[in-house]
Amino acid sequence: MPEIRHRENGAVLFSSDAANFRGQSFRSLHLDYADLAGADLRGCDLRGTTLSNSDCSGANFEGCTMNAVEFCAANLTGANLRRAVLTDSRILATQLVGADLRSARLEHGIYQWSNFAGTKLVEANLRGGDFNRAAFPEADLTGVDARDARFDFANLRAARLEFAMLAGARFTAADLRDARLCQADFTLASLIRTQLAGADFTRAMFSGTQLAGLAGLAEAIGLDTIEHHRVSFIDLETLRAGARKLPKEFLLAAGVREEELAAH
Repeated sequence: MPEIRHRENGAVLFSSDAANFRGQSFRSLHLDYADLAGADLRGCDLRGTTLSNSDCSGANFEGCTMNAVEFCAANLTGANLRRAVLTDSRILATQLVGADLRSARLEHGIYQWSNFAGTKLVEANLRGGDFNRAAFPEADLTGVDARDARFDFANLRAARLEFAMLAGARFTAADLRDARLCQADFTLASLIRTQLAGADFTRAMFSGTQLAGLAGLAEAIGLDTIEHHRVSFIDLETLRAGARKLPKEFLLAAGVREEELAAH
């Protein structure tokens, strides 16, 4: 009889007559402090379940339905969440280091302060998600849909965001140093006080993009290859700091006038 126990006092939180947990329903259960390390939960229904302070390291949640699930200060290190549906979830201050979230759905959830270092998020749906102060160093977000997502104060250093859909996304005070942003779509995105030294913008798309108070823009790569589909906004602070270092074709395509360049 499989059981889920409290990871500190050993109390039974859930038991089943089935041979294993696969495909079972844990809908709306309170499983805080659960010990699920290495558990096989493929295909389970975890909608509305709370798993705060739980140890789910190495657990297999592949294909699970987890809408509105809540993980707070939980451990999901190395967990398999591939193709899991986590729409409207709250995953706060949780460790997801090295987890597999490829093709997972995380739309409109709150993921503040969580650690996604080295996580695989290839083609995941992050649309409208709140990733304030989350950490993604060296994470693979190739091809993600992160339209209208918020990455304020997030650490995306050396993250892979090639072909990412970032239209309307916000990166206030985010760290994008050495990030790979090739062919990413920044239409109507907001880059304010963002750190960009070493970021690779080769063939990225700008259209109505807001650039203000940036650090290290002159050290970014591929600025002269950016495709500008509509005039963007560059503030005077950024222009004064980098007008002589930034590619002229980038500034003109972004909407800076010749006389403004001459003045700086």
